[in-house]
Amino acid sequence: MGVIVLLKLDQNNNSSLEKSIISTRKSDSDESYSELNNNKTELDTFDLVLTEQWWNEIKPDIIEGSSRVKLKPGTWTNEIAISFLQRYRLPCTFVSKRAEVILSQNDMIYTIKITGSCKSKKCCNIFRGYAQKQIGVEGLMIQITTRDTRTKNYEAVKGPLNGKRRREVQKKLKAEGSSEWRKRQARETM
Repeated sequence: MGVIVLLKLDQNNNSSLEKSIISTRKSDSDESYSELNNNKTELDTFDLVLTEQWWNEIKPDIIEGSSRVKLKPGTWTNEIAISFLQRYRLPCTFVSKRAEVILSQNDMIYTIKITGSCKSKKCCNIFRGYAQKQIGVEGLMIQITTRDTRTKNYEAVKGPLNGKRRREVQKKLKAEGSSEWRKRQARETM
């Protein structure tokens, strides 16, 4: 059994049902487009200031004739994520995908672009950082754009432990034991 729908025809023998379906589809796409725009407006900017010593550890090795280089692998990803967590306490576990450093023509300014995302599949929060480092000026201020998730219910996700930080943790675990190390880490992060 089916439902019988009476169609009204206009002057050109077109049904009003077709027009209503088309107009509904247009409004649906308009709503989804506005939702995407609303997500962009929810992004907040956070300032993260890092020391000159930290910059010296991660700064790229300059290659002659190349204007684009990368930060030292195995050091910068964990340091930025941990510094950001300690400063702002966002529950996201950020995993950095790429950090690109662009040198100015006179080699006096480094422009740094960092991209990443939250490891949680439910969150899908983006992480974008931008900084300009002038040679001779102390410290580095990174402007990080991401969604503020401090007030949201969040699933627990373990963060990556790799590179230089992994070697440091390995030494500490051997010295003090795993349970004591975990207790100390919990005290420091709370």
